[in-house]
Amino acid sequence: MKLPEIGVKRPVATVMLFVAIIMLGLVSLKMLPLDIMPEMEFPSITIITIYPGASANEVEEQVTKPLETILSAAEHLSEIKSTSKENVSFIQLSYSWGSDVTSAANNARDLIELTKTKLPQAAHQPIIYKINSSMMPVLAYAVNAGVNYNGIENIVEEDIATVLRKVDGVGTVVYLGQPEREIKVSVNPQRLSAYGLSATQISTMLKADNISVPAGNINMGVYDFSVRVPGKFETVEEIGNTVLKAFNGQVIRLKDVAKVEDTFMEKEAFARNRTGEGVALMIQKQSGSNTVAVVNAVRAKMAEIQKTLPSDIQVHEQHRRGSYPIGQQPYLVHLVCPGICHIGGIDVPARMEIEPDHIHNHACVAYQCLYRHVRHGIHH
Repeated sequence: MKLPEIGVKRPVATVMLFVAIIMLGLVSLKMLPLDIMPEMEFPSITIITIYPGASANEVEEQVTKPLETILSAAEHLSEIKSTSKENVSFIQLSYSWGSDVTSAANNARDLIELTKTKLPQAAHQPIIYKINSSMMPVLAYAVNAGVNYNGIENIVEEDIATVLRKVDGVGTVVYLGQPEREIKVSVNPQRLSAYGLSATQISTMLKADNISVPAGNINMGVYDFSVRVPGKFETVEEIGNTVLKAFNGQVIRLKDVAKVEDTFMEKEAFARNRTGEGVALMIQKQSGSNTVAVVNAVRAKMAEIQKTLPSDIQVHEQHRRGSYPIGQQPYLVHLVCPGICHIGGIDVPARMEIEPDHIHNHACVAYQCLYRHVRHGIHH
């Protein structure tokens, strides 16, 4: 009974105490950061090794098995899974909850160093990825275009993605489904044979001709100018006019034995919404950044960007972390990509459909983020 008695006998002190509690609550409401999900680091790592031009069997025998053998000795390992596909090997190491993933990644890196000499020379350096909650996109947009669809990749990269990467708190901007330009050289086997040429020779000659060479410096008083000899192809006609050899007193050019076309690569990812086919744009925040602050900053910047885009470019917000249910939004993004298996502890089929209401599936999100890096490595 002393507490009520004190409250009655000392009303000023009681009022001041409650005012202090209210003030503390208001300050906390104003200053404490809001976030949708806690920072989580999943107890698994994925090792990706690119082996360009290799079949799935070659990848398994020459890359996956040697790495699996040495990685099975990793500390605190609870499960190891692997998938071998054309050009690329995936190995997932799972640990018990509470394990230090950074320490596990360092241990795996040390083990990989022991077996690097057994890997094929053409295989790239194995890459270790740690899956954490910061890899989940905080915002996803669908970008559609009309007459500018063929050039939408440049618009998304230069006018949207480059600007959004400068927003405070933004970590990565990933986009999928865009048409990518490709110069296609279709050789005629009969003509190659008649002129005594091979596809390897043509590839070597094109690489040798498509370079810019430094040519030293020119000193003019206090100024020093660097000189270069531009040699990169500017047009398809230049590629077609590449000299291959002299045959019976006649100059043989590439266009004599092959058809050169300025076209687009065969798509491996498709992004569609109710407006039509376009590009899926996903924004990830930096680790430790506040989700709400990043989302608000990106939305404000995107509103500014949309004013500068061509009139036929439409940008629709598809997903914001914490907005439920996603299926009730006016636009849906649908991605179809070749799959990566066993990422984030969940098996993903070889051909995967990613729907908006599955965007919180860590395996799918991690897949979307790694997909660009894997494709870039294979094509280069």
